Amino acid sequence: PEFRLLFDALSPEDFNRRLSALPPEIRSNIESISPARFIDGLRADLIIVHGADDPCIPSSESLRLSEAASRSGLRTRTFIFRLYGHTQPQWPEPSLRSVWEIYVPEGVKMLRLAEEVLSQRTSHSDNLSQSFH
Repeated sequence: PEFRLLFDALSPEDFNRRLSALPPEIRSNIESISPARFIDGLRADLIIVHGADDPCIPSSESLRLSEAASRSGLRTRTFIFRLYGHTQPQWPEPSLRSVWEIYVPEGVKMLRLAEEVLSQRTSHSDNLSQSFH
């Protein structure tokens, strides 16, 4: 099908160009399932995680989702990881340079993500315990 051309996009700009070139009916179907369309119904903070080199959905889509959520008053945290594509890790060849430039910063980012998730859980637990007193 024509929408499969989106999966071969090489950049967010290429993705948008390919999306714009699709027939209006297909574009409409794709846009109808966009998470950004459901932001107004959300009442929770968002933690968005995306692979920088995702070959199927550009990470710019997660950035757009985060911006839409922020405009709606939701607190968002967005993490774009360079070690992931769509569903699989993409491990650079280990070297002193890749350890320093990729593995260490991405590891720190992963720890920040874990801290954010755990703080949400703690915050949620505190709110629940307060509601029972």
